[in-house]
Amino acid sequence: LLGVLRGPPLPMLVEKATELGVSQLQPVLMQHCAARAVNVPRLQAIAVEAAEQSGRLTVPSMGNPLPLKAALQKWSELQPSRALCVCDERGGSRLIGELAASGEVEANSGVLIGPEGGFSSGARFR
Repeated sequence: LLGVLRGPPLPMLVEKATELGVSQLQPVLMQHCAARAVNVPRLQAIAVEAAEQSGRLTVPSMGNPLPLKAALQKWSELQPSRALCVCDERGGSRLIGELAASGEVEANSGVLIGPEGGFSSGARFR
């Protein structure tokens, strides 16, 4: 799950996530997103190209943009047993690497990356 970013950072995020082996990419619209429009076919093409360049045999699925609440609801319905790690710039939580090393999250866990403006004060996660 990734907050919609404006300009070159979004395609780069899709490219790098694909190279790292993610299976799904879900753009998420949040209160502090600088951009509201997402060219999903273009991002899918970037994922295909990144998969080819990295020698990957599969391409991550790409969902249409969803509001944060809907994206979290979809995650809980489709992935009820998988952890969702939230990358929050405010800190105060343990790092994903620590959680993975301790076995508290697995390799198939999800990651929620916020928008350029960060998460709004109303978007609290526990």
